Amino acid sequence: MSMGRGITRSELEKKKKELQQGKKVKIEYSPKVKVRKKYKRVVIGTIQPICEKSTYFRVDTGKYITSFLITDLINKDIILQEIN
Repeated sequence: MSMGRGITRSELEKKKKELQQGKKVKIEYSPKVKVRKKYKRVVIGTIQPICEKSTYFRVDTGKYITSFLITDLINKDIILQEIN
């Protein structure tokens, strides 16, 4: 089963395992992605637990919770950096 743009299920599952909950991360949209004005280009927060069937992962910033597609991460549409 392919998850759009040639991403395999196993690739998705592998990425999910890498995104362990409780990690403090900085997420930034890559320059090629257009971001609407009301959305922030850079988000800093902690990763929330990922649901078994979900293709999204949630990031809690303290003020709000936002979600990103895991496939965007694999396609490098968003850049994820860990913060210690």
